[in-house]
Amino acid sequence: PAPARAAWCSSIEALRAAGGELPDVLVPAWFELGETGGQLRFAGAGDPAFVLAAAHQGSSVWPLVRLAAPPSESAARCLRAELPRARERTGVDGFLLDLRSASAGGEPMAELLRHLLDDAPVPLGVLIDRDVGTLDRGVIARLRWLAVPPGDAGTGGRAPAEIAPSHQILLLAPEEDVLR
Repeated sequence: PAPARAAWCSSIEALRAAGGELPDVLVPAWFELGETGGQLRFAGAGDPAFVLAAAHQGSSVWPLVRLAAPPSESAARCLRAELPRARERTGVDGFLLDLRSASAGGEPMAELLRHLLDDAPVPLGVLIDRDVGTLDRGVIARLRWLAVPPGDAGTGGRAPAEIAPSHQILLLAPEEDVLR
């Protein structure tokens, strides 16, 4: 199968304006994990009506969880506990962890992903913009999505198929191409 396509979209108005021409996955920027205290907080309006409207039009919703830095151990515990609650409140299909800002963490980020994949009863994907060398194949195999920009940006010059099977690749439009 071909890789799935995704677009940024955070409002029900944008969904309605787009009509029936939606990508496979919509990525609203609804959550962020703070650098201090490790609280998962809404960065936007997590809207169950948005999720229902997207599903009605054939798209799944995978909101972004922005990580400002590699989370501390307590922040990682908070994230493991909060993701299922956030999923229950909003009805989303899963979460994309934004590793772009935090990717300098290298091995700590890979360890966080291992713990989340072991403990979190929610589907996870990651959004990257650098080489995925810090993510071993075992971690990648357990992710639902490995979100990358179209082309080879974010893949260390490798084709997405060299990193993960095509059914795991999520081609995410640039952030400036938000559905309006």
